[in-house]
Amino acid sequence: MGRPRAFDTEAALDIAMRHFWNEGYAAARLDDICDEAGLSKPSLYAAFGDKDALYEKALERYAEVFKGRVIGALEGAASAAEMVEGYFSEVAAILTDRKLPLGCLRVNTSSECAESRPALAKAAEVQRSGTRDHLRALLQNYGLDSRSAQEMAQFMITLSDGLAAGARAGATPGQTRTTARLAAQSVSNLL
Repeated sequence: MGRPRAFDTEAALDIAMRHFWNEGYAAARLDDICDEAGLSKPSLYAAFGDKDALYEKALERYAEVFKGRVIGALEGAASAAEMVEGYFSEVAAILTDRKLPLGCLRVNTSSECAESRPALAKAAEVQRSGTRDHLRALLQNYGLDSRSAQEMAQFMITLSDGLAAGARAGATPGQTRTTARLAAQSVSNLL
């Protein structure tokens, strides 16, 4: 039986998540992640596997933290329009938080990995689909039929991905918040 891990795996994943988010998959260096986490490469590999596996675990950690934060903000909304407003408001709050890297980890890296690392792009798409399905279920709870809820959820994800890409490309916090408000109004007008 091996020795128990002598490091905080969540803290190490948070460090890896920030490197992938900031630098992209290809540019993120395991040496830098190990140095910041205070780990040797063998310890990192033993805990998480290779770079692809570490990225997938970092993406799961990202979903746990940020999808949970966004979806949590929607609980208890009095109407579908209020839920939509809460969704875009929370997305904008994350995208304009200067303590966080720019954009969205999933959006930033999924197109980068599409051809060179299709399994990682697939993992990102699974995460996107999970968020879309959660939004669809919430919209159905507010009375939208299955097809309309699916279409609206897809539209919401597409708009929020665009917000994330814009934030990464240099949109100011004010521009991001304004665009999020307009996105919420657009979706609400279609409900």
